[in-house]
Amino acid sequence: MSGRARASFGDGQTRGWPYLACRVHCHRAGLPLQAARHVALALDAVPAKRGHGIPFGLPIHHASDPLHCDGVMKFYYRTICECGCMGGLGQLELAKYPFLADAGGYLRDTGFTLKQLADDPDMGPVRDRAFGRVAAADEGRVYHPSIENSSQLPGEVFSFLLAGILLKMGGGRQLAKKFAMQEARGAEARLERDLGQARTDSQIILGTQIIRDLSGVLAEKRDDYFAVPVHDYLRRAVTFHAREWKLVNRRVESGMVYLTPHETVRLVRQELVNYIIRRIDEAATPPPVPALSLFVEKISAMEARLQPRTTRATGEFAPCVKHAAKTMADGDNLSHAGRFLLATYLLSRGLSVEDIVPYFRKAPDYKESVTLYQLRHLAGKSGKGSSYKCQSCRKLRTLGLCYETPECAGITNPLQFGAGR
Repeated sequence: MSGRARASFGDGQTRGWPYLACRVHCHRAGLPLQAARHVALALDAVPAKRGHGIPFGLPIHHASDPLHCDGVMKFYYRTICECGCMGGLGQLELAKYPFLADAGGYLRDTGFTLKQLADDPDMGPVRDRAFGRVAAADEGRVYHPSIENSSQLPGEVFSFLLAGILLKMGGGRQLAKKFAMQEARGAEARLERDLGQARTDSQIILGTQIIRDLSGVLAEKRDDYFAVPVHDYLRRAVTFHAREWKLVNRRVESGMVYLTPHETVRLVRQELVNYIIRRIDEAATPPPVPALSLFVEKISAMEARLQPRTTRATGEFAPCVKHAAKTMADGDNLSHAGRFLLATYLLSRGLSVEDIVPYFRKAPDYKESVTLYQLRHLAGKSGKGSSYKCQSCRKLRTLGLCYETPECAGITNPLQFGAGR
């Protein structure tokens, strides 16, 4: 079976991802488990149809079996290739956006339990991929699912769901935030591509449905653009500093703002991250599973490396800055505007670039080289040499970053907080 993962049946036969797909769909059709073996073996024996990963000729290896392989193959082709839907989403969409699947419902629908995911030898590739997703996030890498071959799609959904379970079992709260950030980045790229290629009604409906489910934004396809209501746009774009995001620089017609596929996805990026984090946080922590203990131990070790480090304190911060610093210390994803506030405030208080770096170390997307570059730019040590100033209280209010307390009375800039005036 060239180019496919193999696993031993235990009886000298082989199978890989095709078997998993067959097992999932045979269960849904009420077919016996043995049917999945027959179809997987048949898949293994013939070349794949170009572009689909599905064979177009099927030899009869088990002619004496009451389940005629050709009939099972037609079922397999119909349910996978033609996107057998579950909850309105096909296997391809669930593999691209696995966080949209209900974990418990998906396992029930496919006939699997957590014990099977942990113990079944056939699920070894799923377990490896699940841990691989977490390890990639820990290293700051985006995981890329295998979606070219339809037989691998169920395994990608399983691997995401199992990764979330492993994070819960390993107590990986900070790691879960990094995981959500990297998974969101991958999904963002796929969603942007899907929106850009959406031509048929079903493709457009699917793309806008995903945006609506993630953010509540009702996007409409208009020519080559996606139009969103002005109020939805303003509520999110207010945190962006680039000029092109200002409403005066946008195309607006009949209360709708026109965006490219890239801009549409960028607008809801933070909500995508928050959605994935929320799905993991809200999931119940399962009891210990011995077969998963090695993965859990490795995740616990990763989490330990992400625990807070002591940072330098320089007197009382303004409430808005305290909130930004605490968000970063908790490992949450502070918005771009919030990071700008924290960095410029600390620079204005006299901290060096090296002193400020620890404040950003727990960001889900932290990379020291990028952080140093950005801080040096804000400090005027690179680029045109112009330093950036801490924004006014008025500006911070428009950005949703003001956390005013009675002690803020009379100040117009966070740098004035606590100073005699």
